[in-house]
Amino acid sequence: MSQVPFKVIEGREGWLFLANDTNASELQWTGQRRHEPGVLDRWRSEIATRVELLAPLCPAPYLFMVAPNKESVHPEFLPESLAPSERRPIHDFIDAVSDVTHVFWPVDELRAWSLLLDVFPKVDTHWTDFGGFCIARALAARLKGLTVPSLADCNLRVDVRTGDLGIKFAPVRQAVWSIAEPRSAVSRVVFDNGLSNNGRIIISEKPGPVRTRGLVFGDSFFYAILPFLREAVDRLVFIHAYSVDLEVVAHERPSFVLSETVERFLIEPPTPARSFTSARHARAKMETLAPEARATLERACADLVAHAPRDRIYAAFHGHDSTSSEV
Repeated sequence: MSQVPFKVIEGREGWLFLANDTNASELQWTGQRRHEPGVLDRWRSEIATRVELLAPLCPAPYLFMVAPNKESVHPEFLPESLAPSERRPIHDFIDAVSDVTHVFWPVDELRAWSLLLDVFPKVDTHWTDFGGFCIARALAARLKGLTVPSLADCNLRVDVRTGDLGIKFAPVRQAVWSIAEPRSAVSRVVFDNGLSNNGRIIISEKPGPVRTRGLVFGDSFFYAILPFLREAVDRLVFIHAYSVDLEVVAHERPSFVLSETVERFLIEPPTPARSFTSARHARAKMETLAPEARATLERACADLVAHAPRDRIYAAFHGHDSTSSEV
């Protein structure tokens, strides 16, 4: 048996959990790590500000989603030595902001669906593709008027993958991954800057006129949700970011705005929407790209402006000069 890496906790039946990360996930679980003084007040103030600023730009109420930590959904697989605290940072967070916006923390939904198929894999911190389907269904119910593919509309299969925890072992550990895929997808990705994590922008559209628009600011947990949620609207813009970009909101005038952040990240103070810009992240990431990758992104920006001049704002985020595409 290989040695357990420093950043992994090995639980029962081969289940792996994150440990010793910058957010001290395992200490949040046991109640030993709590918010620093003033952090919850800053979160409450920030979310109240977002609600106020978004109200004139978006008809639907702002929705804040917290992606549950793996241990919140599957505490039964943690080692006996890691006893949960009845009161954890996530509970403090929800209490602090519940009077200014609804917080969607889909622990119960994931637990219910896990009776059918795995919503989390043993070897990764993120939910499976099937877990992404489950959350998309729950989101559609909360966002009102949205229809995502049903289970009957999906192909189900399993794969064997390594995962972000399994890869830390030598040799690597792999596990079964439950996958759901829309059987008859209509929406297509029209732009993807391909950047890693912060600064990633993905735009999906259905053929025909755009009547409904969705705008999501989220993290790596949301990628598994995208194939399903983009089927619910004519246009969906996803930006990998930990705040709300008001310039993008004003540009899109979306039917809804959704923020998503994984549970363990909420221990830190928020990034204010008043000063946040996606362009800063995108341009910083571009500076790190190899010449070939940078040229590929430049071509993607040029294609975007050529086919959708209105979206030159996203090309400009990457330093692309679209003045020749003015219409």
